[in-house]
Amino acid sequence: MLSLLLASPLAIQPAHADEYYMYEDEIEYALAERIEKERQDLASTRVSANPGSDDPTPAGQKTTFTDPRFSGVFKLDFKSQYISFGVVLQDEGVTIQPMLALRYTFFDKVLDNSEDSFINNVTGFISSWNDISTNKDLSSPTSPYRYYTEADLVTGLSVTFQDRFNLTTSLTELQSPAGAFGPGAFLKAVLSMDDTGMVVDNFALKPQFLLIYEIPWESQIGLQPDAFLFEPGITPTYIFGSDTNFPVTLAVPMRVGLGNKFYDGNDYGFFSVGPEFTVPISGLSSKTIKTYASIGYTYINLGPTTTDFILNGDGSSNKHVYNFGLTTTF
Repeated sequence: MLSLLLASPLAIQPAHADEYYMYEDEIEYALAERIEKERQDLASTRVSANPGSDDPTPAGQKTTFTDPRFSGVFKLDFKSQYISFGVVLQDEGVTIQPMLALRYTFFDKVLDNSEDSFINNVTGFISSWNDISTNKDLSSPTSPYRYYTEADLVTGLSVTFQDRFNLTTSLTELQSPAGAFGPGAFLKAVLSMDDTGMVVDNFALKPQFLLIYEIPWESQIGLQPDAFLFEPGITPTYIFGSDTNFPVTLAVPMRVGLGNKFYDGNDYGFFSVGPEFTVPISGLSSKTIKTYASIGYTYINLGPTTTDFILNGDGSSNKHVYNFGLTTTF
């Protein structure tokens, strides 16, 4: 069986809001840049410290780490299907996808007193993303971890520049504890722009372009090995009540998957669109920990070759995915 699995899902963060959100398909961007609000918080933290103290951590620290350059994210998603870049992997049962990521800010123009710098922020990250499914059909019958379909290790670097632009590059290594497939790896680059407030307050289109190259190995995430995937997209986003204690963020990610070899001789792999609402959970938050809940729906139209893929059990080119997620930043 051809092995095709997604690495750690990406997610987006809203800009210029009082709270921090992440969306499912731009996780590296969200990890690498907490936008201007976080930089202001960290800068005020540094300025408020007693310059004569040997302890660099002031009482108003914004993360759970003593060094404010460290931070992390834990995310837990529940989905009705697992579809990776238009490739159906699990179309029955519930798929549970936990992710844990840690990051370190190597450079920040506010923290490092470099206000004239072209570069705003340079952040490295490492994350573990996993897929656990109630459907064990994809796993090996002899595996002791039949429900543990996938485990990914992701390392990367994010660079934010000119305030609104971000380039995130990463390397993902994936394997299956359930024995569904052999090891695989791919390189990914995402160039995105945060245009929040340029036209309308609290609104953005957030254009982005994603590029993936599959590193030749035992398994791949596309329909053919050693292939490129091109994914342009936008994420229209609006924040309701941004100046209140309960802001509600609506995002509608739109993506198109393209790649002739990646999709086995067809340029078009998929188109996806759907709304997602995100709200803060104050009862699970503190000064250094922020928790959010999200609920969403995604419509996915599959191309000819992804429709015919063997794991697409019903043979339909129209897919409907429902999701609920919890995100905690610390």
